[in-house]
Amino acid sequence: MTSTAPIAVLADSDAYTRAVGTAAAARAAHRAGGAYALDDATYDALLRGIERYEAGHPGEVLPNSPTRRPAGQVHRREQPRS
Repeated sequence: MTSTAPIAVLADSDAYTRAVGTAAAARAAHRAGGAYALDDATYDALLRGIERYEAGHPGEVLPNSPTRRPAGQVHRREQPRS
């Protein structure tokens, strides 16, 4: 028996915008070493919902969408200038 992983359903552009903001905040908290209220499964479902919405609305893709980052991209912190 197989099961399908959950996908967040984003009904409109407002829901999509909120989802992208939530994903961006979760990603930023993770990079900063902080805790965020999304577990991995919830984040993954949110990301799949964002991907599905963007596939149906390619003209609405936001520049800060997590889908615009290549998988496994390394995030480097800027070094302080001397």
